[in-house]
Amino acid sequence: MNKAHSVLVVAFLCVVLAACQKNTPAKPPHISYGDVKPEILESEKVKYDLGFGLSVPDMVLYSNPDALAECTFPGLHVDNFIEVHVEVLPIYAFGSGNTSGDYYAVSGYVVAHNASAFRMGTALKDSGWIKSDEKEGAGDYVNYAAWFMSKMNIDFQLLAEDGSPVSNEKVNFFVTPEPSTSIGERTYTKGFTFSLQPALTVGTVKKETAEGTPAWTVTLLGCVGVGLNWDNSSSQVLPDQTFEMSTEPYNRTVFYTQKTNNITTSVHEDCSPEIARSDERFDFSWVWHVAPGAYSAKDYGFGKMKMKVTVNPVLMGNIKACVTLTKKDKDDPQKIDYEQHPFDCNNMKFESRSDSKILEIPAMNRIPVGNVEFKNTTRNYVTDIHVYRNGEKDVAKEAYSTVEGYYDANESVAFMLREGNYDVVYNIRNGDTGDIIGTFMIENVNVSRDDIRKISTMDGKRI
Repeated sequence: MNKAHSVLVVAFLCVVLAACQKNTPAKPPHISYGDVKPEILESEKVKYDLGFGLSVPDMVLYSNPDALAECTFPGLHVDNFIEVHVEVLPIYAFGSGNTSGDYYAVSGYVVAHNASAFRMGTALKDSGWIKSDEKEGAGDYVNYAAWFMSKMNIDFQLLAEDGSPVSNEKVNFFVTPEPSTSIGERTYTKGFTFSLQPALTVGTVKKETAEGTPAWTVTLLGCVGVGLNWDNSSSQVLPDQTFEMSTEPYNRTVFYTQKTNNITTSVHEDCSPEIARSDERFDFSWVWHVAPGAYSAKDYGFGKMKMKVTVNPVLMGNIKACVTLTKKDKDDPQKIDYEQHPFDCNNMKFESRSDSKILEIPAMNRIPVGNVEFKNTTRNYVTDIHVYRNGEKDVAKEAYSTVEGYYDANESVAFMLREGNYDVVYNIRNGDTGDIIGTFMIENVNVSRDDIRKISTMDGKRI
């Protein structure tokens, strides 16, 4: 074959090869990330348990030393009368548009231990509740005395790190608080349903657990997905109760008022509503959205927030008692009259002082991330993709991130990493036998915020 003929053959082969490549488009990349999994959301919640006590002083209903009579409504003291369980899921959405910023998904429940405040039973004279004439008042009694909660106010206020209230200019409700006002109904919504589609980091900043441990090993990966779908909405039936919910337009505080219905003036032992004689619970939820600016720390920032929880219970008291009053006859000073005086179901009111507790919400993980697209340019397939922080492959106990699956010739896989420099280690396996042909590493892959770093097996070196 002469030289000219050889050149023509090579040229023809190049044209054929180019045509084949042109007609075989690159396969779309596999995406190794997706919506944040519900179990991850659940595990990253910050949880708080609060207890609020109740103290009601003795209240003298009647006292007349001259009449040798006194009737006292007994007070009470209960530790943890109201328990509040709060869960906060911090979410950071970065990027442009109105969806960026910090999100605090708040949920929880309130339990009022009414049974611990409800008293019922007979107390005779000189019990401390009844005082009367020794002889004529010997049979005086308190047949029934009980406190019950007629109303409970509980407020939730978002505060800046310095403890000052936030303003509505930068904070709104991404999800409206539940339960919402629904007077006269028994069934209320609890939990929330919402979706966020930008790139997200979830949870709070983790700290090093041991000296010399790389910070990234105990810090959330940076982005666990490019979307979040949360749905745990359900209903609860709250008999004999009415809820009223309102929000402060200036600082996004949530106000709940829980009222007990069916309060009567009966003098029987069941005059207190049934729900007020046992523990009662209601669930709450909402999502605050803090736009970038005054309260939301910027990228790489680790600002903290606080939440103020305030409880204010209002109680009513019912009593059935009888006291003998000693009276002198106004017409005959030497004559003494005795008169029995009943005290029946007074519906006394006692409003407890407000009690507040401040929750420290840890700094959320606001570290931005970038995208990596890794392409297999070999004739075989790529598997066992492990990502290490740059230079830590031989010292780290485990990979920073692992990409599952295997990728054939001309296939790509896309995954996300927080900003930084990484070493990508992978195996190339024989497409027919599955045997490992070699282990390779692409060193110092720089990942930048909102950028797509493209790499391929052509960048790797055998190790």
